[in-house]
Order: sequence, then structure tokens, then C-alpha cells
Amino acid sequence: TIPAGDLCQITADEYKSTMYEIGLCSSDAMASGTLDKTSCETVWANPTGLEVNPVALMSGSEVMDGTISRPPNGTYDYMYAIIDPEISAKFKITITGSSGTDGVYYTSTSTYRNHPLMTNTEAN
Repeated sequence: TIPAGDLCQITADEYKSTMYEIGLCSSDAMASGTLDKTSCETVWANPTGLEVNPVALMSGSEVMDGTISRPPNGTYDYMYAIIDPEISAKFKITITGSSGTDGVYYTSTSTYRNHPLMTNTEAN
């Protein structure tokens, strides 16, 4: 239980999704509520998808196999990225000062009511 006013923050150890395309746009490609790429230039694409880990990108760079294209000179105020809607995350939390539940807990593939459970056994 977290006291009122306290904030609990967890940074994922791993966070993955599959990315298919990145582009730059001169107008908002989602203004109509659906993706309209008529004002956009694709700058990276991989039709089969590439699994990316934004956590790894925060501490360096990641090789993104695919087709890279230089957009024409211009002003691009918007960008888009097409990714798989399924995102996975892996993290751990250390609990101290809680009698009987102290320890390190890891995300688990098991769920309860569609929510992931924590376990004290580290898993891949």
C-alpha cells in the first residue's frame, strides 16, 4: 500500500514492440482520426517488422535493419511511427520494510483477471 500523496515509479528493464515504419510529415497525419500519409515522407521501413527496445535506446543506440530514405528538403513539424499494438515489458521491484513480503519481485507471464502477476523467481 502506498500512502496518499506518495508516488511509485518503476522503470522497465525491458520494453519491446515491433516497429514497421517511421515518417516525417508537414501536417498532422492523424488530424482526421486515421493515418493519412499524403503530407508525409517515409524515412525508415521494415515490412516484416523489427523488434525494438526503447529502454536500450535510452542508453545508446540500436541497429534498425530496414530501408532508410532521406526526405526531401522541407519543414516537417510532425512524425509518425507504425508499431504493433502489442507491447511487452519486464521489470522488477524491491520491497523492504514489509514483514513477510520483503524481497525482489519480477514480472511474470502469469495473469490474474488480465493483469500480470509478480513472482520472486526471475524469469526470461
